[in-house]
Amino acid sequence: MLRLETPRASFMKLPVWETNRKAYQLVFNGLGHLGTAAFVPFCLNLLIAALIQIGSAHNLLSLLLLFLDAVPATIFAVSWHRLVLLGPLNAPPRLLPNWSGYHWRFLSYALVVGYLVLGVSVLAMIGLGMIVVASDAPAVFVLLVVVFGLPCAFYPSLRLSLVLPAAAVGVRVGLEDSWRYTRGEGWRFVGVTLMAFLPLFAFGLINVLAARADGSSAMGAQDMAIITNIWLLDRVIWAIPSYLSIALTVTVLSLAFRHRTEWKPPSEADDRGPVSET
Repeated sequence: MLRLETPRASFMKLPVWETNRKAYQLVFNGLGHLGTAAFVPFCLNLLIAALIQIGSAHNLLSLLLLFLDAVPATIFAVSWHRLVLLGPLNAPPRLLPNWSGYHWRFLSYALVVGYLVLGVSVLAMIGLGMIVVASDAPAVFVLLVVVFGLPCAFYPSLRLSLVLPAAAVGVRVGLEDSWRYTRGEGWRFVGVTLMAFLPLFAFGLINVLAARADGSSAMGAQDMAIITNIWLLDRVIWAIPSYLSIALTVTVLSLAFRHRTEWKPPSEADDRGPVSET
């Protein structure tokens, strides 16, 4: 049920280090809940990925399936937002979650925010390409532009991102409200979100280093190729840092929503038992 009251803005600055510390603590103390919340979304991810491989020759079908990949992400994110904001006693993750109005509202806002990032990134890449072609810039310059340019691409979407935790718990918060809540805090949101993706960055770096060193490994190159080509194993391995990073990002946004607004969990969540997702 959508709550008609839009929470008032708070003027407290978002503490970047403390927010990340608390997010990591909540996620790693709740790995059992994370496994429960991620089970169905991960199975759907596997199914969609398999269908994409099967229908890779059909571009339209692959595009549709990529769009559908937002569904398992929505299921997981809504479940985790509710866990953080309402508490494990009032909104524990379900192994078989129900799709509700919360999910539709969250998905619609997630697509707006996500396509904004995509659009800004595409424009930035086009601009970068034009600069590189016109100036014959060295590779180091291009790398620096990408490293410092990506946070700029995420800046507008993170200013709007507080609509997501609000949608997950049925609070009426629009894009304009989110922009107002994050006024003066945009770069703090960028920093706190990038820190949430450290597990995924670290795993990717280890994977790259391992791939470069496989020739000197005691294991033969042919054996390495066999292991690398095990599709299901590869998906399972990548799912661990991916869902950890998603859970950390969702937790950070939930904590930021609590910090930058005067929203409190509804009284019925405290006094009347678990909050229904219907």
